[in-house]
Amino acid sequence: MTKSTEETIRDRIARKSGKDFQQLFWDILICHYPNLQTPKMLRDLGSDGHCLEKKEFFAVYTPESFEYDNKKTVDKINEDYEKFLKEWVETASFEKWIFVTKRNLKGEALREIAKLDQNEDGIRKINWGLEKIVKLALDLKEKDQKRIFILLESNIIRNIGVQLNNPRINGNVYQAGKMMFKNANDDECQPREVETIIDLIIYISNNTELQKGDLEDVMPDPEKKIYRRFTKYCKEINSEIVNSAMYAIAQKEAKKVVGLDKIRVGKITAYLKRESRRMLRENDNNPITALDKLTDHFADILKQGEKEYDRNAIRYYLIGEIPKCNVFPNENE
Repeated sequence: MTKSTEETIRDRIARKSGKDFQQLFWDILICHYPNLQTPKMLRDLGSDGHCLEKKEFFAVYTPESFEYDNKKTVDKINEDYEKFLKEWVETASFEKWIFVTKRNLKGEALREIAKLDQNEDGIRKINWGLEKIVKLALDLKEKDQKRIFILLESNIIRNIGVQLNNPRINGNVYQAGKMMFKNANDDECQPREVETIIDLIIYISNNTELQKGDLEDVMPDPEKKIYRRFTKYCKEINSEIVNSAMYAIAQKEAKKVVGLDKIRVGKITAYLKRESRRMLRENDNNPITALDKLTDHFADILKQGEKEYDRNAIRYYLIGEIPKCNVFPNENE
C-alpha cells in the first residue's frame, strides 16, 4: 500500500462530518462486517450499526462543526450508552459497545469511555478514532478502496501533460467539464475535487492577460493582512485556512496535472489579485462575504460545463491563496 493512498484516505475522511462521515464509515465497515445492520434497515433507537454475529454495537458521533468539544462529547457518550442500555441490552447479547469518532479521543472524553468500561456490566466500551478507521480502510480490497475513496492511479497522474495553448490529457484535447480519468482496469473515475481545481486553474490562466509588473516578485505579508487589516475577521479566516488543508492533496494533484510554469503562475496570481480586490470593494471590505462572492463567481463560470463541480474545492483553493496574498493582497503586493 503506497503512502499516497493512505494520505488520500486520510484526506477523504477529514472532509466528512455528520451524516456524510457516518455513511463513509458504513461503507468501510460493511466490507469487514457483511452482516452489519444499519439504521437504513431498522429503526434507529440509538444504533448507528451493529453486528449480531460479532456481538458488536456502534455509536457514531461526528459534529457538523468538525470540532470535538470535550463536555459535549462526554454528554454524548453517556446519552448514547444510556440509550443502548435501555433499547438493546435485553434484546441482544452484545459484548462490545464502540463509540466511533473521526478523531482520536483524548483527555476528558477518553477518560469517560474508560470510566464506563469499569462499571462491570459485562460489556466492553472502547473508542474507535481516526487511526482505527484508517486501518480498516487500508485493509480493504483494492477495488473497494477505489469504489469508496475514488483513488487516482499514480501512473495516470505521472503521465498526464497539459499544454498552455492546446491542453491535452493522454493525447485527447482537454475540455472543461468533460475530462475523465481512467484507472489501470480502464474503469471510469471522476474525482470531482481534482477536476474542479484543474478546470479552475485552466480557466483563469487562459482568460488573463499579463500586465507590466505582474511577474515581479513581491514578498507577501499575510500576518499584516490577517491580524491588522482584517482584525475583526482574523479568527474566522484562520479557521478557514486550517480547514483548507483538507483539500491539499486534491490541489497538489491538480497542479501536477496542469504543470505550473512562471507564466501560468503569473496569470493566476494577477487574476486572483484583481478579482479579489474587486470583491472586497463591492462588499464593504468584508473578506468573508467577498470570499463567498468570489467562490460564486468561479462556480457560475464552471457550471457552464457538463459536469457537476465541487464548490468547496473552489472555495478552499481560494482560501489556500490567502496566506500567499494572491487573494486579498495588501496594497503594496
